[in-house]
Amino acid sequence: MRHQFNKRRFFRLLGVQCANTYPLFGCLPEAMKMGVLSHDIWSIRKYGRVFGTYLGNLPNLVVADPKLIREIFVCQFHKFPQRMQALYISEWWDNCVVMAKGDHWRYMRSIITPAFNSVALRNMHTRTETCLEKLTTFLTEKVNGRVEFEFDMRTLFGALTLDILCYTSFGQETNNLKNENNEFSRHAKILSTLNIETNALNGLPMILPFTKPVFRFLRLDYVNTESLNYIKKVIEDMISFRSCQNGMHKDTLQNLVNATGSFDDQQQIDDGNTNLISNPFKTRKHQGLNQDEIIANAIVVLMAGYDTTATTLTWMAYLLATNMDVQLKLVKSIDEHADISGTDYDSVMKLDYLDWFLSETLRLYPAANRTGRDTDIDTEVCGLKVRRGLSITVPIYAIHRMPEYWSEPEKCIPERFSPENMEKIIPFTYLPFGVGPRACLGIKMAKMLCKVIMVKVLQMYTFHVCSKTEINPVLETSLLTKPKNGLWLTLRKR
Repeated sequence: MRHQFNKRRFFRLLGVQCANTYPLFGCLPEAMKMGVLSHDIWSIRKYGRVFGTYLGNLPNLVVADPKLIREIFVCQFHKFPQRMQALYISEWWDNCVVMAKGDHWRYMRSIITPAFNSVALRNMHTRTETCLEKLTTFLTEKVNGRVEFEFDMRTLFGALTLDILCYTSFGQETNNLKNENNEFSRHAKILSTLNIETNALNGLPMILPFTKPVFRFLRLDYVNTESLNYIKKVIEDMISFRSCQNGMHKDTLQNLVNATGSFDDQQQIDDGNTNLISNPFKTRKHQGLNQDEIIANAIVVLMAGYDTTATTLTWMAYLLATNMDVQLKLVKSIDEHADISGTDYDSVMKLDYLDWFLSETLRLYPAANRTGRDTDIDTEVCGLKVRRGLSITVPIYAIHRMPEYWSEPEKCIPERFSPENMEKIIPFTYLPFGVGPRACLGIKMAKMLCKVIMVKVLQMYTFHVCSKTEINPVLETSLLTKPKNGLWLTLRKR
């Protein structure tokens, strides 16, 4: 009883309700029992759009109100500049733009952003075409004269996406569709599969925050350290080999090696206390990234791209199979406007209905189902007191399904994202790639891959439910919105 009183008192002083908590574990027992995403939806219905909870012993403010999201992620970003770090992540990851802080993050973002410009995407598309030819060959062999066949979409798109990212990011030609025993692919897959269930130890710092120094001493990490060290070594060797080849490669790794910044010498940042501090990275602006930064950011491209893209493609296939009217419209649009000889970059990017459908898929099944920030200073947001160090969670999956924000939220209606309906969407209620200065850098890359791959498949096959299809699939307890048991569908030859 005293535990409950003290926990609730903390949030009562901030002016919000506190959800039911358990000693040591906070809300985790209920979340694991109900499923994290279902628990988010249930909690919002019970406690409102803003409430307090505990991730283990860590106080956490859950925010599902668009006005507060705007204030925290955009207007008062300088007070909430860091990503939420409830789990232990080793300091080496500060070399990547996702985890870097302050001036270092600003510098790195200015350096890396051009690596994902339209020229880079077109080069990536050219290499993607090579992998799609392998997909065509694989599916033709799999059909083997049949009209249709069943396949686990998660396995199919996982193998294809890994092939594409290995080739477009590192120049590594793999064929995971036929052979998953390639050493680089094996470690890349392990490294890129973000699932708390595979390593329960990852949750210990939430329950016992004082264990973080122990993790540091034992050189533990959120990801598999064996696979991380293997990929690090391979990339180090690549950089060394390429140093005498005059930048002849056209992949993400080379883009990062070649990148230099346009960071303003006079740029300063507000530290949240009205004190302006000079940027210590200004002397590096023409030097680009150091080796650790190149390696860390190249790995992040792989990690962020593999599971998210494969999962989004899986959900696209599922929604098409369970909404035949949508599939018919999309196939018709592709047949009328796409290049019949392949997946031409410009023609695919101009497919409006495909863009609407992808946006609707990401609403129903956002790849990252949550995002968060840590508070740098004591502050106030829309009349709400927020203490320094408090973690803030925005439950993206739950917000995307709130009837207050979306009409018929459980239905797949791509037309929500047509030009005439876009203005009806409440700002800061659609967040598949995050929002604000720390929004995902790879938005265009992810969308391009999903569109090109889906067009290629739908030019040859259509998706249909089968006896193995799980309707309303059970979801993993994961940072990503993934079907727990895979997702079987029938591919029917057109």
